[in-house]
Amino acid sequence: MTALLALLPIAAVFVLLVVLRLPAARAMSLSLLLTAALALLHWQVHPAAVAASLAQGALVALSILYIVLGAMALFSVLQVSGAVGVMQRGFTGLTADRRIQVILITWLFGALIEGAAGFGTPAAIAAPLLAALGFPPLAAVVLPLIGNSTPVPFAAAGTPLLIGMRQGLSEGGGGNALEPVLAASGGMDQFLGQVGVQLTTLDLLVSSLLPLILVVLMTRTFGARRSWREGLEVWPFALFAGLAYTVPAWAVARFSGPEFPAIIGGFAGLLLCVAAVRLGFLQPARPWDFAARTSWPAGWSGDPAAPRATVRRAARWPQSQLHRCPPGRPGRPIWR
Repeated sequence: MTALLALLPIAAVFVLLVVLRLPAARAMSLSLLLTAALALLHWQVHPAAVAASLAQGALVALSILYIVLGAMALFSVLQVSGAVGVMQRGFTGLTADRRIQVILITWLFGALIEGAAGFGTPAAIAAPLLAALGFPPLAAVVLPLIGNSTPVPFAAAGTPLLIGMRQGLSEGGGGNALEPVLAASGGMDQFLGQVGVQLTTLDLLVSSLLPLILVVLMTRTFGARRSWREGLEVWPFALFAGLAYTVPAWAVARFSGPEFPAIIGGFAGLLLCVAAVRLGFLQPARPWDFAARTSWPAGWSGDPAAPRATVRRAARWPQSQLHRCPPGRPGRPIWR
């Protein structure tokens, strides 16, 4: 029962967002109230501690919003300065195949940006770039989030490990159980370096397949034929792109540390894959593209249906009762 109660806030988020499809602001607010109620009533947490936790969460949320605002400002500068247009023409001129474009942008370019900035910057930059290239807006939002899953532990020059994990181990309390591990590892820095090597070793086995998974999901979900096979057609290049990031990232983590695996891996992968595309190495025989924009479902473009309340309100006022604008009041029709 205790375990079920501990999972209840997470389950509430899933039910409210996915099942009931409530807006995120309402769903997360209800989940916050549920968590606070459980802390007070079941876990017997002091009200002052709950209030302090709420204040800390608000400050963390503000810091994240501040970082996202900076990422949006960066993209606006890139857009106004013409840099986005240059990147758009560069990727379009490099290849017309959407499968190759999504690998280059969401997997390799996203990893490079994640390693340099982190905190949601890749999604804030890659999503508008994909939309500008002609991807459906829904795909432009979802695909960068999937492709950006691997380099996150090494984001912002290793901040999650060097700062987040270090503070969690030192302030969260490992007690005496952590001291033998740190002593055997040669200290906290060496221990964090070993964690980075283990993460990149897992990436060699698992994340090298992520570009192929990304492409297959795109063709299956957003393709005109809803075909898995169209995504599997680029498996040689997708596997090459996966290894082009994971192998340099592992080498950097092994011989340097957790600061630069995502930066070096993304940069090296971009150089290798762009060169491969220019040379026609491992390229598919036929380029793949989305269906015509006119055939896209409304949900792909974010065009919501008219709210029912608006429809009912309009039904109460027949068109015959709507008069033209009176003289001197242009643009403001009146009702009888």
